[in-house]
Amino acid sequence: MAGSPIGSERFLYNDSGKIIRAVELNSAGEETHISDFDYQSQENRVETTRKSSGEVVSRTIEVYEGNLLMSFTMLDGEGKLKRQKAFQYSATKLLKSDSKYYLPDGALNEQWITDYDSEGRVARTYGLNAEDKPLGDGRYRYEYDAEGRRSRLWTFDEFSGDNVASSVTVYEYETDGVGNWVERREFHQSRGDSQWSKRITTRNLTYYPIG
Repeated sequence: MAGSPIGSERFLYNDSGKIIRAVELNSAGEETHISDFDYQSQENRVETTRKSSGEVVSRTIEVYEGNLLMSFTMLDGEGKLKRQKAFQYSATKLLKSDSKYYLPDGALNEQWITDYDSEGRVARTYGLNAEDKPLGDGRYRYEYDAEGRRSRLWTFDEFSGDNVASSVTVYEYETDGVGNWVERREFHQSRGDSQWSKRITTRNLTYYPIG
């Protein structure tokens, strides 16, 4: 049925406001994946994701310096390397990140380079293959509205010398009484198309009194 949800998520936090569990549910409300967060130290957090059956799907190890996330490493259920991501800062300002994705045999598959704006939001990103050449997926540029929400996503051809976008996605939001968005509408159009496609995402937020 059009407009029916395809899934949902629940989150659990400890008394200090740190997330300790995330639960994914399918359209029938059945748990599909559970992620538990273990704060081993101030510099290390481990996220373990399991299927509802208990089988480990992935494990992510995050490394911090103070409050700054410096890198993370994602392993599959068998402990094989899947992804690594490192971050660069100027003082506490996030400047750039480098994400690497690996094949099951451990070989590098692709790499994504991302630049961030003055607010630490993604500004530009592009991909490279294992030979350090354009991936062919496009170059992306992001814009944000006054509330800091994504407002436009521009896509550009990596192999073209011009700066004309090949597609654009425009985002519109409906908010609740405290200003958090509860519905997001995405309108997408590729260059040469006369029609816009539309996608709607909704979410339900529950608020609890403090104290």
